[in-house]
Amino acid sequence: MFKDFIQSFQPKTKFIELYNEILKDVFRSTGTDRELSKLKLKDDIQIINDRLNNAIIKNLDGKLTDCLFEQISKKLTNEKTELETRLKTLSNTAPEFAEYLKNSTTLLSDLGNFYVTTDTESKKQLIGSIFPEKIYFENNEYRTNKINDVVALMCSGSKGLKENNLASLARLSTNAPTAGLEPATL
Repeated sequence: MFKDFIQSFQPKTKFIELYNEILKDVFRSTGTDRELSKLKLKDDIQIINDRLNNAIIKNLDGKLTDCLFEQISKKLTNEKTELETRLKTLSNTAPEFAEYLKNSTTLLSDLGNFYVTTDTESKKQLIGSIFPEKIYFENNEYRTNKINDVVALMCSGSKGLKENNLASLARLSTNAPTAGLEPATL
C-alpha cells in the first residue's frame, strides 16, 4: 500500500519532459561555464610561464639577484601548480549528462516500483526527498505536515493529487487508503 502511496507522487509525462528540458539547459550552461573556466586557467598558466621566462632572462642578464629570482620563481611556480591542479580537476569532471538524465527520468516515471526494488538506504532518501518532515500512518491514512515544494509542483494534477493545490499540499496531510494496517511511524 505504501508503494501505491509513493506512486501517487509520480509526475505526469509532460512534467517529466519539462524536467528533462530544464536539466538539459542546466547542463549546457554548466558545460559552457566549465569550458570558459578552463580557457581562463590556460591563459593564466601561460601568463605565469611568460613571467617565469622573463624572470630567467632578467636573472641571466644580471637585472635580478639570485635571491630575488628564487623568491619570484618559487611564488610563480606555486601559483602555476595551483592553476594546473584546478585545470586538471575541471578537465576530469566531464558531465555524465546522458546517464544522469536517464536515471532521474526512470526514477520519476516509476516511483512505486523504484521504492519496492531499491535498498533500504535509497528508500530512506526517496522518502526524505518527498517528505522533508516525518510521515505518519494513523487512522488508515498516511499523514505529513509538509511535502517537498518541487515534488508538490511536479505532482499537482497527478493521480491521487488532482484535487489538491500547492497550498493545501504544504499545510495538509496527504492521505492514501490503507485498510487493515496498524498505526506506525515510517
